[in-house]
Amino acid sequence: MTSWYESFIPSLLHILAQGEFLSRKFAVYGLGVVAQKVLETISGRWAVAGLMDRDAGNTGKVFYGFQVISEEEFIERADCVIIAANDMHWRSIARRIAYLRDVHGKTILYTNGETALPPVKQETRPHGTDWAGLQKKIEECPVVCFDVFDTLITRRLAEPADIFLYVEKSLGDGFPFSLNRKAAEDHCCREIGDAYTIDDIYRRLGEQAGLSQDQTSRLLKAELAAEVRFAAPKREMASVFFQCLGAGKRVYLVSDMYLYAVQIERILLSCGISGQHGLFVSSELGATKAAGTIWPRISAITGDDFVHIGDDERADIRPLGEARKTFHAPNHRDRLSMCGWGHLNPHVRNWEDSLALGLLMARLFGDKGDGFEAGGRPLAASPYNFGYLFFGPLLLGFIIWMIGRAKAFRPRRVYFPARDGHLLVRLYNEIISISGLDAPEPVYLKTSRRAAAMAGIRDEDDILVSLKQPFSATISAILHNRFGIAAQVEDDETLPHTDWRLRREILKYKDMIIDKAESERDEYTAYLARIGMSDKAPVLLCDYGTSATTQFWLEKVLNRPLFGLYLTAVTGEHNLFGIGARIEAFFPQQPFSKEAGAVYRFQPLLDAILTAPGGSIKRVFSDGRVEAACPPERRFDLIHEIHEGIIAYAGEYLTLAGRAAVPSKELAEAIFALIGEGGCAVSDEIKNLCLYENAFLGQTEERRII
Repeated sequence: MTSWYESFIPSLLHILAQGEFLSRKFAVYGLGVVAQKVLETISGRWAVAGLMDRDAGNTGKVFYGFQVISEEEFIERADCVIIAANDMHWRSIARRIAYLRDVHGKTILYTNGETALPPVKQETRPHGTDWAGLQKKIEECPVVCFDVFDTLITRRLAEPADIFLYVEKSLGDGFPFSLNRKAAEDHCCREIGDAYTIDDIYRRLGEQAGLSQDQTSRLLKAELAAEVRFAAPKREMASVFFQCLGAGKRVYLVSDMYLYAVQIERILLSCGISGQHGLFVSSELGATKAAGTIWPRISAITGDDFVHIGDDERADIRPLGEARKTFHAPNHRDRLSMCGWGHLNPHVRNWEDSLALGLLMARLFGDKGDGFEAGGRPLAASPYNFGYLFFGPLLLGFIIWMIGRAKAFRPRRVYFPARDGHLLVRLYNEIISISGLDAPEPVYLKTSRRAAAMAGIRDEDDILVSLKQPFSATISAILHNRFGIAAQVEDDETLPHTDWRLRREILKYKDMIIDKAESERDEYTAYLARIGMSDKAPVLLCDYGTSATTQFWLEKVLNRPLFGLYLTAVTGEHNLFGIGARIEAFFPQQPFSKEAGAVYRFQPLLDAILTAPGGSIKRVFSDGRVEAACPPERRFDLIHEIHEGIIAYAGEYLTLAGRAAVPSKELAEAIFALIGEGGCAVSDEIKNLCLYENAFLGQTEERRII
């Protein structure tokens, strides 16, 4: 079977055979087995200047017959670098050496031959509200008018009309409410003009759909309840509203809306807004802002010396012209495009997606957001918002999917392996509590790839299987990190896992490894019995991915098949350990696939966030105590804030949804991808939390991901 890292070699060769690359001189970035394979493929046919590595300590060393050169030497000697590494690290490496392309004009290729290009920059422009300018205009006028919807209050949905989709789904009677409701309003707009009422709409709805009075009344009641449910104050503008009242200003609300004033006031009260001196509504006055016909009615009461604040240039600003003061406060939908996130809109396919994006916009543009760069790009400054915005939709969708799939296995419990399970168990319990879903008992499983693998080793073949996963470390480091053996190794060097010399050196310690494994297995199996994994009931694991290494070794420890549900994993025949038939994934992947999504590509970011206090576990004792590896040097109190943001998002989403609804995978992944693809600026505090370290794969040095 072709190795996962070999599957892209033909693609690389095809690209290099193009005319522009025939005369290039290459360097290969990486020291592992992928680099070895790339060198075997291109050396002799193309000029190779040497290898490159992030660790300056390797400069000058020789691997596979080639010397490791510095980046300065690369600039002098070569003009193209091939990143030879696991595909989930391609983009982080490319970002690290991007200056070679941007400053020195060098070409950067991935292992599959694709050119690493600068991230696509979404067009942004300055946006937001000039609060100082608004205050100045307010000070100059005795009367202040506010638009209502999208200015003083907002609906926590991507589009206002998506509320009809929610009503249709919540009623659950099969009636295509959204389609008929929109058609009825369109008819009213054509036949009556802009100043139609909610009664006009429902009269037409009943006629066109053949509904009784009771049926239309039921639908109207559901729509009005949904308006209240999804309404929220725009807190900064609401603060201005109350300041105006406190300063003795006469404050009026003006709305082009089919609802009646009493219905709008009910929505406003649900948002904590009251005290205005009057509410002018187009449905009651038979005149609108957009047509300019409502303003004479207002002036007759307020006089001409007023400032009007609104979000709609067409309705709130232009009709008043230069004669009166106006202030434009862009709504959330417009600002989403201005900040470069407008590409999220096509991913909204239903009301569940609309709610997901609506919550994101309310947080991003509300008073709890982190702000924006001068050019308009969002900032990710607080750990809480970082978790809420970028991880909340993704992990909410994953856990609800997992609960649904768990029914097929009918387990009494679902086990969440450490460290990822620290957050996932909390999220699982939050979802169960709010949604009322029937789900297995959650159990936090103290384990790690190292702990499970060591306990699973019984003979020489198992030792060799444990070397199956690629790594990049010296022989002594592998002995220490994987097998707990402290040894002085002559000619201690970094060798790929396929090198026979590595296997020879490791097997010199075979007896020590097997004895140590037996001792750890006795303790480990006793612990597994304590948490209910040793009986014959089906065992279901919930983890984030990708090779299901822990599941493979747990199967060897327990000597029976297990089942796993993963956020992302290599399933089917491509699974490294041959257990692909017993695992499912929310985002199934094939290694080195050109279609690999953001969850797979930016998996190290998930690894950094889905962690627990104390770092990795080396081994587990029978009473549940653990021996921990050195904890990573990052503040877990800040990681905890990220987790709190994720939990809060799930709670708010499910509370508003009223059931176990979820955003689509496509939207959740597009939101998550914003971090890795440069969609926001990230504070140094968060960058210092997003560190990748994996001693099991030989990557003991922590490095920034963002």
